[in-house]
Amino acid sequence: MEFPDKDSLKSRYEHYSDEQLLEILKNQAGYQKLAVEVAVEVALSRGLINSREDLPELQFHAQKTAGSPIFPRLNTASQTRKVTKSLMRVVYLVTLFPLIYAGLAYAGGNQLNFIVFGGLGLSWGLLAYQAGQTHRGGYIYLMMLLLVAGPLLFLMLNKFMMQPGIIDLLIWGLSFLLLLYILLYLRLLFARSN
Repeated sequence: MEFPDKDSLKSRYEHYSDEQLLEILKNQAGYQKLAVEVAVEVALSRGLINSREDLPELQFHAQKTAGSPIFPRLNTASQTRKVTKSLMRVVYLVTLFPLIYAGLAYAGGNQLNFIVFGGLGLSWGLLAYQAGQTHRGGYIYLMMLLLVAGPLLFLMLNKFMMQPGIIDLLIWGLSFLLLLYILLYLRLLFARSN
């Protein structure tokens, strides 16, 4: 694949939004030198930057707002929206686990487990839906409470009879930590988007 020439790059960049052009200027290391030069010319003509001397400041700002490695800061609103939607799909999927267990409990004749875990699953689903619609962190905190309450209720209702193996505990622990991470990251994304 051949790299486009200066004229084709210029015609392409003229259709880019200001945000897209600034993204190229902030992350110059990820682009070919010619692409950066053309982006600078277009940005100068639009008045996005006053001179070429503004470029180091843009790059410094991009490095300063990089975020932590655990909770990376996303560069654009569209990236934030996409990641939020992906994480919310995982949160919606988690609704199925207590509902499936409630269905199995009902089939086994255990009405108490059916009511408790059916309610837990419906509560999780409702909170997930509200969090996805409103982007408010309060719903995330309630979901964290349910995340802790679910396994505790499971152990209490089964009277600690189960003696899971090491692998079972490892899988439960990793699933718990992964879901906790997703909820914390969603809370951070909601706070940044509001």
